[in-house]
Amino acid sequence: SNALYFLANVPMACSAVHKERRFAGDQVHVLYLTQCVSCYQFLFGFVLAPLQAVPGVSTAAGQSPAAIAAAFRGGYECFRARAADCPPREGTTWLLLGYCAVNFVLNTTGLVLTKHGSAALNAISYALILPLTTVSYSLPFLGAHREELRAPTLVGLLVVLAGFLLYERDEILGARALPSQSPAPQPRSAV
Repeated sequence: SNALYFLANVPMACSAVHKERRFAGDQVHVLYLTQCVSCYQFLFGFVLAPLQAVPGVSTAAGQSPAAIAAAFRGGYECFRARAADCPPREGTTWLLLGYCAVNFVLNTTGLVLTKHGSAALNAISYALILPLTTVSYSLPFLGAHREELRAPTLVGLLVVLAGFLLYERDEILGARALPSQSPAPQPRSAV
């Protein structure tokens, strides 16, 4: 599973580089692209749903088509706050809508970073999300939901921040280190 998760970075990196190249040549609005990607992902999710029947994908034995359909119905009923295990007081409808709104803003911001920055800058910003989120979940105001902050999380955050600073340092120093535009001196001829 770790190797598969690692390999998932390959199509994501290819997608980001492709978007950066297309943004350089075409005038595509980020909101239009975000909406198109969202529609394709939504439809693609339904197309891939039958894969849950394959043993080892969702459970060791796989799920029956009836169980997959029941999961969709249960999710819809939970969204409507009508399922027994999703009582209205839990606010599942608003939690899902809030998650969708945050995810939309995150994806649109990533496209803006790619369009006006680079695919590398977008990748670095995404790398910052996990350790910063983990640090946020360790804040005292979360009370009973607070998680323990561990040393590997802080080390990961420092590594990502160091990479970000090195990237920015290279961009800043690279711009200053460009040769001047003055013409090169011509050698004198010996006459």
